[in-house]
Amino acid sequence: MLNHEGFYSVTIEKAIEPNSGLPLIKPVQNPEQKKGDALYMPEDVYKVMKFLEKADREMFYALHLDAKNRIIAMELVSMGSLTSGIIHPREVFKGAILNNAASVILVHNHPSGDAEPSQEDLKSYEGVIKAGEMLGIPFLDHIVIGNGKYSSVKSCLDYTVESK
Repeated sequence: MLNHEGFYSVTIEKAIEPNSGLPLIKPVQNPEQKKGDALYMPEDVYKVMKFLEKADREMFYALHLDAKNRIIAMELVSMGSLTSGIIHPREVFKGAILNNAASVILVHNHPSGDAEPSQEDLKSYEGVIKAGEMLGIPFLDHIVIGNGKYSSVKSCLDYTVESK
């Protein structure tokens, strides 16, 4: 609905409706992710987040996981441009804290189709790992999705993330 200044405005009630189209933290309702399925490998994450291949700009999602690595919620943390996106550990973990997540996986796409992590991806991974350690919410991986392929930033950097 257009307001008096010509901008679209939406109430909180409208925004949290299931089909509002607005990027909020939502419980998982993805048919690919059946209740009880756990995410242990980058391929598991790719199967759930494959829809990002079609996005025309970089989109960063945080997957909030329970103690058995099942998805509690998917949160759109940031939407960037065709060639870049910005994330900050504060945004990655805010929703995870509110959802009582046991751990987090970050996923984003490269609209170019190249799934290789960029230098910015590698730098942001380190910052998010440190924040997760401070908060006691392990950051398990950062998956980059391209056209029909994906890569794990954790594997590229050869980090060992301890599970608790």
